Amino acid sequence: SNATLRADEAWRVGVGKVDITPEEPVRLSGYAVRVESSAGVADPIAARAMVISPANAKDDSQSLVLVSIDAIGVSSAMTVAVSHWLEEQYAMPRSQLAISSTHSHSTPHQTGLIKNLFPVPSTAEQVAASERYTERLHTAIEQAITAAMESRTAAHLSIGNAQANFAKNRRAQADGPVDHRVRLLIARGDDGLVLGAAFMYACHCTTPGSNAEVSGDWAGLSASRLEQLHAGSVWLPIIGCG
Repeated sequence: SNATLRADEAWRVGVGKVDITPEEPVRLSGYAVRVESSAGVADPIAARAMVISPANAKDDSQSLVLVSIDAIGVSSAMTVAVSHWLEEQYAMPRSQLAISSTHSHSTPHQTGLIKNLFPVPSTAEQVAASERYTERLHTAIEQAITAAMESRTAAHLSIGNAQANFAKNRRAQADGPVDHRVRLLIARGDDGLVLGAAFMYACHCTTPGSNAEVSGDWAGLSASRLEQLHAGSVWLPIIGCG
């Protein structure tokens, strides 16, 4: 079901997507027992961005920047760095930026994030690889935002709910709470085609288990499939209370 969002107002929307699949073995985050570095890539992972701007705005201070990364999380240091860059480049305040991670347990460990996860410390080589990857991720987020800023075009926004029934209560409670709603924010061009969208679902990204292959899990894979079905679009997966 779709409901028009402020149909009386004109919008401009842009999207961007940057590949963040590691190019070298890295230690994956999410499972404390996993000691080895990654041993391959099951599916590519990405940083995605959507920028929503009032069409008649005089500057970008009222634009909204949404970012979704196929990652275990996003550190406060990363958010601060990106928000400072956003303010310097576009005079956009921190309040207009939201960064979400898909919390996939098959994505690289990041420097400065979940520091107490590993009972077995990373080797010097793993630490160096994590540092290189974290810097690459930082750059990719800014590149995705830049692409979204530069690709903005006239758009119509709608919000609505869909349904997906695969989520389960992760504590295996027979009567535990489960939310099967998929929340949608969709931007379409004047031709009716999807430019980009954000979708939120409450489900932990632990599908592959503790193997050593990089994967965006159900969130990254579903986004990639939706992008195949809607050529040229970018879909931002956002994790609810999973």
